[in-house]
Amino acid sequence: MKVEKLIIYYSIEDCGDGSAYPRLFDTEELAEWNQNNLDQGWGEPCTGEIVVEGKNMSCSELQTKEGFYLELLLEGYENQEEVQKFKDAFFPEGLPKFTVDIIDSLHYGIFVEGRIVHKSFAYPEKKTNNKGIKRLEKILKRKIK
Repeated sequence: MKVEKLIIYYSIEDCGDGSAYPRLFDTEELAEWNQNNLDQGWGEPCTGEIVVEGKNMSCSELQTKEGFYLELLLEGYENQEEVQKFKDAFFPEGLPKFTVDIIDSLHYGIFVEGRIVHKSFAYPEKKTNNKGIKRLEKILKRKIK
């Protein structure tokens, strides 16, 4: 079997309490945008890449541009100008179609072309159901302009 390379890009995030953690992205551009536009407060660039080699390489936990955009919208990022800048930079042709479905008993998934791009906890219903899907679809419709 052929050995494959998976490149994981990262940006170090400042937690504000003296600690930091890496955010993992699927593209270098996304990691750099996160570092340069979301007030990380570092005096020098804190981005880079990790190359992993193996067989049948994939990583569904890497942040994609669709997932990052949804995180900015759904998790209350306050600077709407930055959200618009992100949308303009990463979706110049317009946003993809987002769909919502149940992943498991506690999580909804937001999908683009059958690929999960964001997980959302089943709140306030505490268990996934069709009512929760409708609620999340309404939130998306209201926030995505």
